Amino acid sequence: MLPITTLSQLLAGLHEIVKPEVYLETGVTDGATLSLAAMAGTAVGVGPWAAVWRDRKRENQKIYASTLDDYYACESCERPAPDLALIRERQFDVALRDFAHIELTGYRGTIAVFADVLPWRQEIAWRVQPGPEASWVDEWCGDVFKVMAVLDEYRPDLTQILV
Repeated sequence: MLPITTLSQLLAGLHEIVKPEVYLETGVTDGATLSLAAMAGTAVGVGPWAAVWRDRKRENQKIYASTLDDYYACESCERPAPDLALIRERQFDVALRDFAHIELTGYRGTIAVFADVLPWRQEIAWRVQPGPEASWVDEWCGDVFKVMAVLDEYRPDLTQILV
C-alpha cells in the first residue's frame, strides 16, 4: 500500500472504510473532495463559493452556497446526521463553530476531519490569507491548527488522530 500524501487520498480511504450514508463537507470550493463521496447516499456540500460549480453536481449531492452558520439557521434545509464530515475552513474560530454545528446533528460515531491542522512551516499558518504575490499562497492553511488544543482542553472525551 502506498503512503497517503494528500487530503484526497485520505478521504478516499475513509469513504472506503466508513461507507458513509451521509457525508458533509464545509468550505466547499471546487467540489473535488465532495466528488469522492460518490457512493454515499447523500453528500452535502456547504460553502460560500459552492455555486460556482453547480453544473457538475452529482445526483447524490446537495449543494448549499452559504456558510455552515447559515445552513444550520435555514429552517427549510434538511440536515441529516453525517457519518463523515470534512471541515475545510482555514480560520480557527470558523472551523470550531463548524465542528459545533456538526455535533448538533451528528451522533457518537460521526467522524469529523479537519483539513490543514499540521502546517509544515510558520508562514503558511497565518490567520489571514496572503495576497497573490506571496509565493506560498497556494500552501496557506490558516490558523485552524489551534482547534486541536481547544478540543484537547474542552473535549478530552474525543479521540484525535493527526495525519
